Amino acid sequence: MIGVLIVEDSATMQSMLVEILSSDPGIKVLGVANNGLEGVQKAIELKPDVVTMDIRMPIMDGFEATRRIMRECPTRIIVVSAGVDSPDLNTSFNAIKAGALDVIEKPRGALANFDSIREKLVTLVKLMSEVKVVRQRRHYPDSGISGPTPSVPGLPTAGTSALRPAIQLPGARPTSQSGMFTSVQSGQSGLRPATQSGLRTGSASVSGYSRAISPAILAIGSSTGGPAALNTVLKNLPATFPTPIVIVQHIAQGFTRGLVDWLQGESALPLKVAKQDERIYPGEVYFAPDNHHMILLRRGVLGLLQTPSVSFVRPSATVLFESVAKHYNNQAVGVVLTGMGDDGAVGLKAIRDAGGYTIAQDEATCVVYGMPKAAVALEAVNISLALKDIPLRLANVCLSAP
Repeated sequence: MIGVLIVEDSATMQSMLVEILSSDPGIKVLGVANNGLEGVQKAIELKPDVVTMDIRMPIMDGFEATRRIMRECPTRIIVVSAGVDSPDLNTSFNAIKAGALDVIEKPRGALANFDSIREKLVTLVKLMSEVKVVRQRRHYPDSGISGPTPSVPGLPTAGTSALRPAIQLPGARPTSQSGMFTSVQSGQSGLRPATQSGLRTGSASVSGYSRAISPAILAIGSSTGGPAALNTVLKNLPATFPTPIVIVQHIAQGFTRGLVDWLQGESALPLKVAKQDERIYPGEVYFAPDNHHMILLRRGVLGLLQTPSVSFVRPSATVLFESVAKHYNNQAVGVVLTGMGDDGAVGLKAIRDAGGYTIAQDEATCVVYGMPKAAVALEAVNISLALKDIPLRLANVCLSAP
């Protein structure tokens, strides 16, 4: 039985969420909190498996409540946003950076898609309940959401402290260096490590590949935990980054535009949601839009498709990666970040087989080591790296290329 705490100040929405979640025999609503402070107190008291978190509430908002829960009693948190056009959307993504796992739109009875949202919420609660948590070892800064964005240690952003969700999968163990807990998925023994051969690009030797390349495109795929991971990568790439970047991020429909706007506030690179037949340019970042696969029609030109889902998702990282491999061959760089499922693995293998360079986020820094694990198991990965090292490696590979 999955125990859920609902943090929501609207009595009407409280009743709706209780009805939705209680309709599933595998879910039990343990309690309801009327504001963020009460939510923190009840999370400590009731120890729910999952918390649904509103954002705009009296006394304490959902962002601050998320930060405190992740510090005091780390719990799986799903942000339930007022809507894709809500002014609170930016705050919702800050809550994800502080440790929430995902964001979903609030159900509204007047909406034609109420049943769809209800099904998605129940499914999301069940999926998130499978992600295990440990106590957060790092201190969250007490500044508000308008202050400078924290960065992961080791990246070139001065004067900021680290935030990383204290989430892990079964089999966690403390790392030898920091005492933080690593994420290990059960049953992964026997996986072959990513190849560690040498790559030389210009004057820089890069582990994981065996021949010189001149990268012309960077493709990234991510899912659960991806918004915060993408923030780490994108804000730490230099403004002079020389290749176009194409990204598939699995997120609830309607939230891609808000995600891009949030990420843009912290990245020096121009970010946008891709359009059909759009020409891509060096140093610009293009996100697959809601409910569309994104592909390269030819070198330098994007296409959008509504063909069937791949790995149960649309957009699919595999669809993007395969088109990148087809048109860019050994001039492609592919990256798989944290996420549930196996999307991206087959496509990343296509990039590697075409002579491109491939990276997976390592298990220790993933919120969910699903997509990277599948890619490693398929021998699609040249090298696995900690999240903090990925932007440094990408800059090394792409800026040092001949």
